[in-house]
Amino acid sequence: MKRTQLNINIDPALLKKIKDAARISGKSLISFVSDCFAKEVGALSEKTIDTRISIIEARLESIESTIASFVPTNQKNNTIYI
Repeated sequence: MKRTQLNINIDPALLKKIKDAARISGKSLISFVSDCFAKEVGALSEKTIDTRISIIEARLESIESTIASFVPTNQKNNTIYI
């Protein structure tokens, strides 16, 4: 597999934790970090923007319904008075 280099600046304490976690898992530092990135990116792509918008719309409808149940309405024209 072709690889490219990524240079990042991180806190030295975090680097030590990453190295320790890699050693405990039995992986090289490169393999451990690559797996972490792949897992994190995979989790992000599971929810597409359309799915996220649908979830937000459903939540908004639920909130609107809840609010509407507390607000008195005029029975003639269903106008909500706030």
